[in-house]
Amino acid sequence: EQRKEAEQYYSIGFEYYKHGNYGEAIVNFDKAIELWPQFYAAYIALAKAYRAKSDIPTTEEYYNEAKKLDPKDTRAYEGLGALYTELKEYSKAIAEYEGGLRIDAANVNLLNGLGYVYAKMGSYDKGLEYYNRSLAHEPDNLSTIKAIADIYIEKGETDTAVSYLETIIAKKPNIVEVREKLGQVYFDLKRYDAAATIYQKLIEEQPDNSGYHVQLGAIYGKQKKYQIAEQELNTARRLAPNNALPIYHLVDLNIERGRFGAAEELVNEALRVEPNNLYAYLLLGDINERRG
Repeated sequence: EQRKEAEQYYSIGFEYYKHGNYGEAIVNFDKAIELWPQFYAAYIALAKAYRAKSDIPTTEEYYNEAKKLDPKDTRAYEGLGALYTELKEYSKAIAEYEGGLRIDAANVNLLNGLGYVYAKMGSYDKGLEYYNRSLAHEPDNLSTIKAIADIYIEKGETDTAVSYLETIIAKKPNIVEVREKLGQVYFDLKRYDAAATIYQKLIEEQPDNSGYHVQLGAIYGKQKKYQIAEQELNTARRLAPNNALPIYHLVDLNIERGRFGAAEELVNEALRVEPNNLYAYLLLGDINERRG
């Protein structure tokens, strides 16, 4: 009976947690543990609730209590590893993740946690080692594939990153974040047609996204399709009148075409939007120098 009642309090607490009411969640998780002191999931839930409240010492306390309760359950190791990663205490995070892997060497969450920590530390090859170990257990894990692509981007190996991002899109073609990233990588590789195709489709889905119009305008500019580049950038200006970025792209287009008077007028417009932007003054100097 007490165990069933504890589970009821846990369920109520979980609903409060989902809706961001961490205080009431904690009250109910505490009641669950009072009724069933061996309720492992309630300790983990309390740790997560206190973490959401930024109470780090209490978060650690409940994760460590969970470890004592069941040393063979890896969830406490995962939680502490993620906590220390967030706090940038990477050596502690590594110790927790490795401790969990001694219990379950095939745990994808722990392997990915280590991959992420090593990538954050700049140890990219070590990060790839753990992500690839994770991928061996779950070959279709899109989060892992994306993490590997991110490391290759950081390493400057964008061709390799493309193959991983294309793998994700082939399986899940509607993940916007991955499509954006692939579009940017295509742009960096000067594969402008491929980049344009991605942003054209994104604009079809989100026509009021000014950032997409800026990106497409920049792509057309690189292709020297100046008229449609200007159209995209002016659309971005209309959608985001308080953002000077589209104006600066238009400045670059006009400088490239030798239209220095128009470029200067646009810089002054940008300064009215962002009066203290030093980049605008650098552009004015560049324009004057090119004029001779």
